[in-house]
Amino acid sequence: MRINEVEKLVGVSKKNIRFYEAQGLLEPRRNSENGYREYSDRDIEELNKIRLLRKLSIPISEIQKLRVGQLTLEDCMRRHAILIEREEQNLANAKIICHEIEQSRVSHRELDAPKYLDRISQLERGGASFPDTR
Repeated sequence: MRINEVEKLVGVSKKNIRFYEAQGLLEPRRNSENGYREYSDRDIEELNKIRLLRKLSIPISEIQKLRVGQLTLEDCMRRHAILIEREEQNLANAKIICHEIEQSRVSHRELDAPKYLDRISQLERGGASFPDTR
């Protein structure tokens, strides 16, 4: 199967398919007569796995480790779930600050930034994480 067909079948752009090849995640064979890539059913299966993992925000580096057996799928999913839980908590903390600012009903000009930065610092001392914008 050629790359155009794979693109339509799997829903991954040619550019991404080539990127995954460059990262060693796909290894289609080459036609000896014309040099074109020829994708097998196994390549399609692998590309679907890559697509699923990327939709779950699994980094390429972890997918590479999964493919070569340096990381089990179970460990990968467990670690990723923990990261998502941390992100959820961090977003919940940011949401609290947003609601506090919203409830203050002040304009941008009147916003008491040091007050909220102190509040964020308190949350960070308690284990929360906010982006560092320095």
